Amino acid sequence: MATSAVTHPSAPDPATVAESSVGKALAILDCFDAHDHTVGVTEMARRVGLPKSTVHRLAVALVDAGYLERSQDGRYRLGIHLFELGHRVTAVDAIRRHAAPVLHGLSRVTGETSHLAILDGNDVVYLDKVDGSYSLDVPSRVGHRNPAVATAVGKAILAWKSRHDLLALAGRGLPVYTSRSLQSVDALLGEAREIRRSNLALDDGQRAVNLVCVAAPVRDRTSNVVAGISLAGVRERLTVERRVELASHIQAGAARISADLGFATRG
Repeated sequence: MATSAVTHPSAPDPATVAESSVGKALAILDCFDAHDHTVGVTEMARRVGLPKSTVHRLAVALVDAGYLERSQDGRYRLGIHLFELGHRVTAVDAIRRHAAPVLHGLSRVTGETSHLAILDGNDVVYLDKVDGSYSLDVPSRVGHRNPAVATAVGKAILAWKSRHDLLALAGRGLPVYTSRSLQSVDALLGEAREIRRSNLALDDGQRAVNLVCVAAPVRDRTSNVVAGISLAGVRERLTVERRVELASHIQAGAARISADLGFATRG
């Protein structure tokens, strides 16, 4: 039998994946097609080549997670959670598509580096990054994660979470990168209030000592904050006056993306 030592982590052995619980669960989901909306355990077991007892156990777990639903006759069909996941992918693609021209415009006009990010748990995930004419070494790249509480773009989204969620986040410990990082629940709650008031977030050396970022939230047609955009530059260049200028640009950019996503401001 092959051992894991001969398999490179970046290229897992397909047989090993198929033998894992995750692989088996994915095989069950893949056995549904456009012609068979409901499938029984016996047929699922035949299609995936697994014992009925194994398929039944995994099907029950998939039902509990919302990936499968069980009909009254005991057969299974794909669950609503798969639709929800697909909708999220579609929504993320729409956000990225509408934000791209705005980010390029912001970086072209200001010369600073622009970002688009969404919240995933307690982290922000960068969907896009556009370099400006000024050289800048920032701890970000597309697909990269950062603790939301340590970045302007993350705080621009995080601030709209409930007090309960923010307290839970602080209870798990706040990441400290510099002496300017948020280090108490009171500091987190206070900054969240200010962000909600001004519709603007600031990272003044909280993630990296010489880095300053300004960010604003992006809303969808339901008024929910679904993403954030930011402009980042070095502290020596981003004076108070310069930050005010960038804030105006970033808020206008976020408003444009939000409008494209269907958000309508109420007069």
